[in-house]
Amino acid sequence: MIYLLYGTDEVAREEFLQRKLIARLRALRGGEFNLDRFDGRSAPISAIIACCQAAPFLAEKRMVIVQGLSARAKAARGTAAEEAGGSRPRGRGARGTDDELGELWAFLPHLPASTHLVLVDERPLPLPPLPPGMVYRQEFEAPKPWKLAEWIAARARARKVRLDRGVAESLATLVGPDLRRLDQELAKLAVYCGAQPVREADVRLLVAPSETTVFALLDSVAEGRPGAALAALRRLRQQGQAVEALLPQLAALVRRLLTVRALQAEGQSLAETAQAYGLTTNPRALEKLARQAARFDERELERAYDALLACDRAIKRGECDAETAVELLVAELAGVPSGA
Repeated sequence: MIYLLYGTDEVAREEFLQRKLIARLRALRGGEFNLDRFDGRSAPISAIIACCQAAPFLAEKRMVIVQGLSARAKAARGTAAEEAGGSRPRGRGARGTDDELGELWAFLPHLPASTHLVLVDERPLPLPPLPPGMVYRQEFEAPKPWKLAEWIAARARARKVRLDRGVAESLATLVGPDLRRLDQELAKLAVYCGAQPVREADVRLLVAPSETTVFALLDSVAEGRPGAALAALRRLRQQGQAVEALLPQLAALVRRLLTVRALQAEGQSLAETAQAYGLTTNPRALEKLARQAARFDERELERAYDALLACDRAIKRGECDAETAVELLVAELAGVPSGA
């Protein structure tokens, strides 16, 4: 049996692996002695295959876990591209890695029935055609930026931690999309607060701000704080964030604000229509989005779209360097006053 567990929510992915697979193996007689792990980025493929072929030791089943094979494939593609471009001498690197992965794929149809092979990765792996029922696939998708507070609230419920109003949003702003750290912070807050609900004061006391996140930039833009928006943009650049990658995030923000304004103008309930229009369904996040949208009228948001398009064109045509263009855009978006 092959299990393909993939996706960028590493917390949910690891939880499934531990609770649904490893725990079941260990519950079997001799299961503890038949669990092997490999780093797919560097482990010899021949060693992985040999382990899969080995008979279980004093047990009926064995489990072989391989993590990170997609990184190995990506490295092989990069090496091949460099060799093709002449930037490095041709060698065994890319060809050898491709051959090894091909060897593993060729072996999979012959995987012994006594072996459970678990492939854990951020991306779905290109497995070869296999008999029906031989592969179990499950995706663990990380939440979109605007749904991060919902993810935090769900993890808190799973940990039986009660959160006061606004705590999930505060954690999302402070920590950002690092799901592993968010889960650790929830565990820490649970120990500190015990049976009491986690308050925002507890978060400020125990949770250190991480590096500046895109959330800080988007909130500053939506709330009309140009100084804070530009400061967040510059910190993101210092952290290595490519400014061109921020344009889709800013466009998505304007689209959400425009959608909310249109729904409000039609007298529709955000709580009832949010999911249908791709908005967050978290009540507190919706409240914040509604407050932010109230700063603008539809004409201002349409002008913001025009500004985004002009910025994108200027960068692509080489009329302005990306950093300057995006900085001017952020200043313009954050500085649009209500009723202008």
